[in-house]
Amino acid sequence: ESDMFLKYVSVPLIDSITPTFGPLSGATVVHMYGSEMLEKGMYCRFGPGESVLATFHSASHVSCVTPASTNNPGKTLLSLSVNNEHFVATDLVFEYLADPVITAVKPTFGPETGGTRVYVSGISLGPRSQMMCEFGSSSFRVPAVRKSNSVLYCDAPGHQPGKVQLRLSSNGQQFSKSFGEFEYTAVHSVHSVTP
Repeated sequence: ESDMFLKYVSVPLIDSITPTFGPLSGATVVHMYGSEMLEKGMYCRFGPGESVLATFHSASHVSCVTPASTNNPGKTLLSLSVNNEHFVATDLVFEYLADPVITAVKPTFGPETGGTRVYVSGISLGPRSQMMCEFGSSSFRVPAVRKSNSVLYCDAPGHQPGKVQLRLSSNGQQFSKSFGEFEYTAVHSVHSVTP
């Protein structure tokens, strides 16, 4: 006689994921929303790559960190498992993107008050939507607007005077290794005038 038990569980259903883009280097936290999420034992797989353990947030929300891709940039199907052996494909797609390469930033300076429209030229500037510029640190991130496959622009946020590294992101989590320089200049003001 054996004391082996077989436990049946409902198949988790995923309705949406965010973000849907990330770099080939991996490390994107992808949030999945749906129903029947399990507290323990859920795994994700992005395309044919390795599986990763899901983090449980609620019965309708889990997240997985994307592994690095060994393939070229492109779309991969998301699959789920409740035992890390049998995976069920979802209809949801995560796209691995090449890291943006910034070739020019124009203009290269603007006032500390912000508002300068900064044009960024480069290669692999990412998807049409969701691109973001970072001016020096995470406190200074603004949406980017795509003009063409090789040019986008951002309106510089206010920032203390000095040089900063301008980087790009397709998902707001990872920013490009490549950067351009932008310098914030001090705005001089007159406080009083005497004859």
